[in-house]
Amino acid sequence: MGSIAMSRKDLLQLGAMLAMVLAIALHLRGSLVNHVSTGEAKELWDAGALVIDVREADEARPSHVPGALLIPLEALSATLPRLAAFRDSPVIVYCNGGAGRGPRATALLNQNGFSRAVNLQSGFEGWRKAGLPTKSG
Repeated sequence: MGSIAMSRKDLLQLGAMLAMVLAIALHLRGSLVNHVSTGEAKELWDAGALVIDVREADEARPSHVPGALLIPLEALSATLPRLAAFRDSPVIVYCNGGAGRGPRATALLNQNGFSRAVNLQSGFEGWRKAGLPTKSG
């Protein structure tokens, strides 16, 4: 009987560990970011997706994606209420190289109900190098 009690105890411990792993996985799932290529981003842009440039103004001023809203990452949280109308719309987020501010901003948007927000994987530099439209000023 002692071994049965021990087996139950082991099963309870295993169940508790699995519950913790599941909770962590669900938390991490919420912070995962969908990335798109320049081609996919161009298709979304052509279809009218909202585009958000999360670089600092001095980085974005020389050149940016036409029609992009400049909302530096540090200001994004405060801007979320003004973006509420786009919660169910495609949103393309980009930074300079695609691996820094862009993924963090996209995760922030996703966590706040912008389920269709995606990060431009190669960032603005990839967009520019692909010969896609840019605008100065």
